Amino acid sequence: MSGTEGTAKNLRKMAKTFLSFRQHPVKIVKYTTKYLWLLLFSLGKYLIAMEFDIAGWLHANWFDIMIVVAIFIFAFVRWVTVYFELAEDRIIGHTGFLGMARTVVYFEEIASFSVCQGPVAYVLHSCQVYIDTDAKCFQSTDIRIDLTKSRAMEIYQLICKKSQAQPGFVFRTRKRQLFVFSLLFTSAVSGAIVLLTILYQAYLITDAEFEKRLLNEVNNHIQNIENSGIGIYFLAAGALIGLVWIMSFTSNLLRHWAFTCRPGEDFLRIRSGKGSRRHHLLRRNYINYLDFTQSYFMRMFNICSVEVGCSGYGKRRKEISALIPITTSKDAVASARLLTPEYKMCNPQVKTNSANIVGYVIFPLIAAAAALAAGVAAQYYFPERRNQIIFIEIMLALPFFWMAVVKAVAALNTSMGFKGSDLTLSYCKWYTFHKVLLKKEKITKVTVRQDPFSKIAGNGTVFFYTTGEKSPRHKVAGVNYKRALEILKNNGFEVTPKGSPKDIQQGVEI
Repeated sequence: MSGTEGTAKNLRKMAKTFLSFRQHPVKIVKYTTKYLWLLLFSLGKYLIAMEFDIAGWLHANWFDIMIVVAIFIFAFVRWVTVYFELAEDRIIGHTGFLGMARTVVYFEEIASFSVCQGPVAYVLHSCQVYIDTDAKCFQSTDIRIDLTKSRAMEIYQLICKKSQAQPGFVFRTRKRQLFVFSLLFTSAVSGAIVLLTILYQAYLITDAEFEKRLLNEVNNHIQNIENSGIGIYFLAAGALIGLVWIMSFTSNLLRHWAFTCRPGEDFLRIRSGKGSRRHHLLRRNYINYLDFTQSYFMRMFNICSVEVGCSGYGKRRKEISALIPITTSKDAVASARLLTPEYKMCNPQVKTNSANIVGYVIFPLIAAAAALAAGVAAQYYFPERRNQIIFIEIMLALPFFWMAVVKAVAALNTSMGFKGSDLTLSYCKWYTFHKVLLKKEKITKVTVRQDPFSKIAGNGTVFFYTTGEKSPRHKVAGVNYKRALEILKNNGFEVTPKGSPKDIQQGVEI
């Protein structure tokens, strides 16, 4: 081999090594998008106005063009200086401004590892990699880099190479079932229908005569007001909301299409997506809780979905921390038992009963009464629109009446129960029922609270705080106060009074 050929081979090897630890070149374009759009429109406008006279365009806009070139140079420099290093037991990310921030993450400390690839990234053979630990940094990811798909999957395999898959079970969604259940039972459907109906009725109310009267009440000098077409804006808003809902529903459906979850010794391996492909690794011992969620109608038809609390998973925009997407309750319980056998359901040791119904429904009923009262007042000022106003006030009060129905059911199904190191909480938050499976070692704080009204009834509210980035709070309201304290004490949570003896809030931090 001649000296020239040897030099060329060495240069190719150096270039390959250099590129293998850099992000995908598409990142250069991403680095420019924050600034480049400020000038591209004006430069394009001038080029078209000058009928594509390149020489004249360069002479007239040389300063702006130099700024664009400088932006690209800065983006290229960032791409060169932001890189990562791999070792057998860790990944080192050089990120931040010109790669000055050095982040070391050991593989054994990774809580979740995600590879996400959208449609455009699929064409460009790039993907986004997110690495999160349990460092409780909710606003950002510990390491986020854009890599080629092959390089990302190489790191994926390197992280989980010691975690053997457990043979015999892989959870897979049934596509037809996923589509039908998502369409029928998602709360967004009823919400969109109610909102669109209200907007349409508002359109019927805001005709020219109504608008004239309203403006004349404000200003007696306004005369002969012409129709400004305000009603059409309600129709446009309704159409926009309908379109956004369809796009959101389709996007969420495609995110969980072909969803699979495979249990391993150390990790759960989750894959999902049609169009946008996603691969997730969730370290089992960093899972903080399982959450079986149901709406009221899902509860009626024994349908539920299971979410998992794990740092980094479900953290990004429009991402749901699904362990099992929507399916029958029977399948969800059986699949969760096989995927995460370390989490077990416990029987209730203390729960609410029919005596708690009033305390649960009182506030939604007050809100509904306020909506109806506002409608009555509107009828007094605008009697010619009585029918439409009655309809709108009923539609506004309906969500609160519905919440009262949901809360009445929750008053009969709120509970907590311990068994060894396991804890199961059943409660309702807004319109959603939750059954949460916890480990005692994942609980960071327990607070027991009594307000004056619950003190009369001998009840209290128990708050469980769990570890993780979001530090979620699980609220079990209306349970017998003394019984709750006894159960907590028997399971190692010695709740003692805070401050003076008159304080009605008690708590303990673990």
